[in-house]
Amino acid sequence: PGGVVLIVDQHAASERVELERLQHEILTAKKLPSEAVHGPGTTVTLLAEERRWLQKHGGFVEGWGFRWRAGAADHEVVVTHVPNILGTFLEPKDLKGVVSAAEASQ
Repeated sequence: PGGVVLIVDQHAASERVELERLQHEILTAKKLPSEAVHGPGTTVTLLAEERRWLQKHGGFVEGWGFRWRAGAADHEVVVTHVPNILGTFLEPKDLKGVVSAAEASQ
């Protein structure tokens, strides 16, 4: 009577520790790893506002793992590398979302 029974799921506890380690690794990384896209790259069309934001926040976007070069037209960039987040690859078009998020956080 009055005793306490403690049951610990060791598998779940181990997963929690690993998740916290991975979160720390990602959140403290200066740059996320990236992977080259297939072929010469993927063209992404940017609005004029998005182009200005990309120029303003280029370092932040590179820190996320995106790499790009100027496209054939002023409103285009060619994404050559995308972030690899724990084996999940973002799409070249996701560059627009990262640029928008960077501007919104200002």
